[in-house]
Amino acid sequence: MKEMSAMKIVSLHFAANRRITKSVLIVLMMFGFLQPLLFPASVQAEEKVWTGGTGWWDEEANWNPSGQPQTGDDVFLTQTDTIDRNVHYRNTLSPDATLESLTISATGTGNMTLNLGQDRLEVNNELVGHGIGVYGEDPYLFGTGQITQTSGEHFVNGTLQLGYSIGKGAYNMIEGNLSAQRFILGSGNEGTGILNMIGGNLSAELISVADDMGFGTINQSGGTITAQVLGLASEHGSVGIYNLSGGKVTTNETSSTGYGTLYFNQSGGTHVTGRLGLGYDGDVGYNLSGGTLEADSVTFGRDSGHHEFTQTGGSFIVNDRLYLGNVGDFNLVDGTLEANNVTLNGDDHTIFTQTGGTHIVHDTLTIGRSNGEYNLSGGTLTSLNLINDDEFNYSGGDLNADITNYGTANLSGDGTRAVNGDVINNGTWESTNTTVSYDGSFRNNNTFNSENSVQYFEELIIGNNGAMTGRGDAPWFVKEAFSGLSILDDTVANILGEQDFSVYYNPLTTSNEYLGGLDYYLTGGGMLAALDGIVSTDKYFIADHLTLSDTFNFDYWWEMGNEPTDPNLDILFFYDNEWLSFGGLLPNFDGSSSDWETFSMYVPEWARGLETQIRFFLADAGQKTDPTVYLRNISSNPIPEPSTILLVGVGLAGIAGIRRKLKSNISA
Repeated sequence: MKEMSAMKIVSLHFAANRRITKSVLIVLMMFGFLQPLLFPASVQAEEKVWTGGTGWWDEEANWNPSGQPQTGDDVFLTQTDTIDRNVHYRNTLSPDATLESLTISATGTGNMTLNLGQDRLEVNNELVGHGIGVYGEDPYLFGTGQITQTSGEHFVNGTLQLGYSIGKGAYNMIEGNLSAQRFILGSGNEGTGILNMIGGNLSAELISVADDMGFGTINQSGGTITAQVLGLASEHGSVGIYNLSGGKVTTNETSSTGYGTLYFNQSGGTHVTGRLGLGYDGDVGYNLSGGTLEADSVTFGRDSGHHEFTQTGGSFIVNDRLYLGNVGDFNLVDGTLEANNVTLNGDDHTIFTQTGGTHIVHDTLTIGRSNGEYNLSGGTLTSLNLINDDEFNYSGGDLNADITNYGTANLSGDGTRAVNGDVINNGTWESTNTTVSYDGSFRNNNTFNSENSVQYFEELIIGNNGAMTGRGDAPWFVKEAFSGLSILDDTVANILGEQDFSVYYNPLTTSNEYLGGLDYYLTGGGMLAALDGIVSTDKYFIADHLTLSDTFNFDYWWEMGNEPTDPNLDILFFYDNEWLSFGGLLPNFDGSSSDWETFSMYVPEWARGLETQIRFFLADAGQKTDPTVYLRNISSNPIPEPSTILLVGVGLAGIAGIRRKLKSNISA
């Protein structure tokens, strides 16, 4: 008889053209003929079918055949009518019994619920909510079932299935212990499984939320869930939802590796996993608004689909690496994200957008080897190292990192962009309509463009292939040290090439290592004073220590600006605790310069060998004028061949400097 039943079931599932009436299907389910297909059993001792109304498990009259289920039995809690039935579990007669299978499914309009409030229930395989057929295509039957556990122990040695085919199964975990090898929520053709975890403990080797075109949901507000693997929406057409508001879930791996749709919404509680891998070809969203998420490693976004992680609160801790792959976008609005390493890299565009919150990277943040983008507009980003291979946009918030840029860095926005760390620019550095402050060294080895922006440098180094360009109102302030090492012919032309681009330099603390072959800049008129930052009409520059030889030399380039007459430039050196002026002639300041010129003068014999500093002082005619003098190659050298340079006689004129140029040439 059982063999014939199995044949009927096979024809039910696979012969779509054969019409079977609902009454036949109900009879099949009532007597358990679906069981061999769902749970192939090696041994079936007896089939036990619940025939009572609401009642106790251990009352013999509620079963057909009569008697409480025993080890090896296949048990069916089924009904086909409108009556709600609650089966209350109590088992003092056979507390160690292991059922072969348990099926809970109502095909009528009434509900079938198993209430676990005491004792121990052990089953090899368990199915809660089993539908028949395809929804909307006759013949089909919805099957629903529910378990509510308030105490006791529940063991499933094989598979616990909530919702199969078009069936719907629910498990309400309030207290007690539940253990299963495999726990599947929603499987088959639109099967729906729901776990409401309020308290108690659940452990499983595998928890699968939505599998094989099913729909699965976990609502956890308390209790503890422990699993080797938490699989989410792993097949095409499946939809998995995990709502975590309290309690704790701990896994070795939480992953979505299929083509389904996943939404993980965490507003509280704790989620701890060894590996968090989300996103394959499906659509994935993880929304963290509260609680704690901790993982050893995270891979988010892999192939196609849409994968988005949004953090609006809570704490996200990654002990090793956070990897954002193809279309793996991350939005940090609030809360704390902390990782050892973060990598943005994908064949498609991968975007990290930070509008608030705190992002801490203990080692290295790498932006793209292909199509990576980081947008910082609020909050705080702190990274030991930041390597940008693609695109970094900084328009707000705080930035603390040593940066190496190979791609494009764009700085913009109202207020001041504070870059706290050393910067090496090997790509393109763009600053537009903002103010930027660099508290570490900035080395430019490639392209630097400043448009209507103010730049404050602690230490600026222009590398061999560096070029710096300004457009519009683009002043530069260098507070500590400047080194111009570029070998490009147009480096200075790039600096001077825009009419409104000026360089202001305060090198009072310049160290010797930045002196060789430098370009120095002086600007008069409304500039910051060297020491106290008070606005002054004059500007001066003190070169670092040098030893006077036979001649004193420098290159100069000047711009008259609005100066009505020639500007005043004093050249002094420090001796015996006072500044003394080189007597003689000044450089030629007739009109604006069109090229670099070299100036040289004799050093008095008694001053030769003196280690001193040179002070250039640019006097301005008033606040509305802005003469500019650029200096470079400041040096003191032995006397060259007389035919190669025009030497100017010098004398000491005390502290008084020379105030006007003298156009006549005096030969050596």
